[in-house]
Amino acid sequence: MQINHILKFASAHFAIVLLTVMLRFELVAQETNAHYDHYSLMQNLPQWSATILQQEAFSARYQISVHMNPFFYEEDFDGDQKKDLAVFIEEKKSSKKGILMLNGKTKQFEVLGAGSNFANGGDDFSWMDVWRPDRKFKILPNRKPPLPAGTSLWVEKTESASARIYWNGQEYHWFQDGD
Repeated sequence: MQINHILKFASAHFAIVLLTVMLRFELVAQETNAHYDHYSLMQNLPQWSATILQQEAFSARYQISVHMNPFFYEEDFDGDQKKDLAVFIEEKKSSKKGILMLNGKTKQFEVLGAGSNFANGGDDFSWMDVWRPDRKFKILPNRKPPLPAGTSLWVEKTESASARIYWNGQEYHWFQDGD
């Protein structure tokens, strides 16, 4: 009878040890994947952006998000004839999504959403399912068009709402296109 009791105890103890080891391996694998994912994402971005994205001012609070595909666009968003970068990001603390606008000339950045309120987009852009550069900026009839300095960003929730984010020469603005 005691042998059965010992075997049951040993089996339970072995199961706990095995589960603990498996969980440790899973945590290590997740950390490795997170590092690899960050590394592989960074490898897809233009080299000039790496130093900005690794600055404490950005990396302590935000990370690149793959919520959107592609997760970045390289265009002249401010009209200064130098390529800028729009990167889909998320705030680490809240997981709120947004867009990081990196200026290719000044190397400064601005966060739209991702925990910071931006016009009708709010502080979380996880509602978006489409985004793309828009060089033509066609406006619906009877609407006064803004004058973007460079390429605008079309943002959309399919079959719900759309808008354009554009640089007016001084700051980024939101132009609601449809809802």
